[in-house]
Amino acid sequence: MEATTSFEEEVVNYANTNYVNYDGLQPYVHSRIFNEQSAARFSALFFNMATTTSEFSDINDLVNWFNDLCSPALDMVAPQKTRLAPVVTPSPWIKHSILHHRRECRQAEWRRKNTCLCVHYIHMKELLLNQLIKNARAAYFSYLINSNKHNSRLLFHTINQLPNPVAPLGFPASSSHDCDMFLNFFADKISGLR
Repeated sequence: MEATTSFEEEVVNYANTNYVNYDGLQPYVHSRIFNEQSAARFSALFFNMATTTSEFSDINDLVNWFNDLCSPALDMVAPQKTRLAPVVTPSPWIKHSILHHRRECRQAEWRRKNTCLCVHYIHMKELLLNQLIKNARAAYFSYLINSNKHNSRLLFHTINQLPNPVAPLGFPASSSHDCDMFLNFFADKISGLR
């Protein structure tokens, strides 16, 4: 049995973070879904809608005309969908300096990937982001423990967090029954393919 790939089902979801709205506690994101036919459909709609070719004296008029032309075509090809944005609680020890260092590491990694030069590889290795995060985490917990010496309840809670971090809220706790069902599902899929 030969497996065929259907390109119509493969979609890419582009989320524009400029449209993250906070109407209450849970933010939501507007996104569009594009597939392989989206470009051809957009081009056809765009050229059908662009019937007037008037002269524009101002660049702002031209840009407004272009936006007014593209918006309905884009809405017909890939309508906007709204979904709840995932709520990510950042670790308290991740500060702006670590985020800046993380950006530098990513830039160095891409530079090394594009140029394949030893100099960029050495620079990437010198940045050592993981060690910086470990040190910041250790300093955070050290400060928390030292500042709460006389509060045994908070101290035991903090020390319990070290080996047993709090599980994220988005993932439900799995039971052995759920794991068995998951395993059986994939075993049935594989046996169905053979």
